[in-house]
Amino acid sequence: LIDDLRDYRFYASDMVHPSDVAVDYIWELLKTTYFDAQTQQLIDRCERLTKRLRHRPMSDNADLIEKFRSDTQDAITSLTKQYPHIAEILNKNF
Repeated sequence: LIDDLRDYRFYASDMVHPSDVAVDYIWELLKTTYFDAQTQQLIDRCERLTKRLRHRPMSDNADLIEKFRSDTQDAITSLTKQYPHIAEILNKNF
């Protein structure tokens, strides 16, 4: 943060903590520096799934909501089949 993001726009409004943009930038640097391609793909997959799990529908269309829920469940099933240890983490957090 201090070396790359010297501008104050990379700090939160308290001017002490990093902004969301800075956190995302640093996280991407860490991923590409310390994780191999397979691990990066798993992280990206988990991040997409986390977004789906936190999503709240804005539509009243029951068919769309059910499709989204079903697709999310399919993504969970696929991920936990490939990485069984992740099932325990998902069960604790969601």
